[in-house]
Amino acid sequence: MSRYLPPQHGAWAFLALPLALGAVLAPASPLLLVLTVAWVAAYPLSYAALGLARARRKQRFVRPLVVWLAVVYLGVFPTAVAFTTWAYALARTPAGKLGATTYVVPAVTVAMSWLALAEVPAPMVFAGGILCLAGVSITRRRPKS
Repeated sequence: MSRYLPPQHGAWAFLALPLALGAVLAPASPLLLVLTVAWVAAYPLSYAALGLARARRKQRFVRPLVVWLAVVYLGVFPTAVAFTTWAYALARTPAGKLGATTYVVPAVTVAMSWLALAEVPAPMVFAGGILCLAGVSITRRRPKS
């Protein structure tokens, strides 16, 4: 893990000081959260990117750069896009109905891994998927009037 973090301990203090002052002095806002994440991510990314640019042994900095770019990718696409889509759907659907659709996620995940990664699920996975889909169908059923 230490290969992926910059070794300059004093620089981490200079990274944390503005964050601590901002948390104490500034009112909380969504923009502040985004800027905080960008500020914290900028240091390790710049360490890897600038080290790669000036190094004679570039291989030493390629792996940390790839790791940090993967972390940024995972933060932006699966997390941000998923929560934005969830917020969009929640604004247009009652929370009780939309909450029940989360039971479909395991079945969709198994199907996607089967198709995209050729991972054949075990029989117990099918049983769990059927159980989840049965739960969705029970919660989505309209009461008889």
